[in-house]
Amino acid sequence: MKHSFARPARFVLGGCWLLFATAVCGATRPSVLLIVSEDNGPELGCYGDPQARTPNLDRLAREGVRFDNAFVPYSICSPSRAAFLTGLYPHENGQIGLATHKFAMYRPDQPNVATYLKSAGYRTGLIGKLHVNPESAFPFDFRAIPDANFSRKTDIAEYAVAAARFFAQSEGQPF
Repeated sequence: MKHSFARPARFVLGGCWLLFATAVCGATRPSVLLIVSEDNGPELGCYGDPQARTPNLDRLAREGVRFDNAFVPYSICSPSRAAFLTGLYPHENGQIGLATHKFAMYRPDQPNVATYLKSAGYRTGLIGKLHVNPESAFPFDFRAIPDANFSRKTDIAEYAVAAARFFAQSEGQPF
């Protein structure tokens, strides 16, 4: 069976440019911050939860682009992340099982969000875990925690310090 990688790749690239075009006025390029959380429903203030106190996330949602509908084609994290990052179904990108069980994408050179953003002049960073193989397919300029592909670190302060370092290093350029 022959896989068509060009069409989904154009879809991802087009989506990135649409996001940029709708978020920008003038020549200034915006920074792109994708926040992906696991096991999280609408328990955020910006999604209407009256009990949630999430003022910083609420502000990001109000001033940026908030997604109200999302879809991933798999119920486990590695295939879902690979689909989200590549724009391809798991059976097309190859990440059909958990990365911890040695499943991996078919092509380590598969275009993805990180490679598209880098080619557009953005500095890229990964603050949490990737949990997709091969890790080298996602050439982030900055990795907060070197072993974060399979890490289960619970010290949130370590991630916060790393995120602050990434933002400081990115000053003056889009990320």
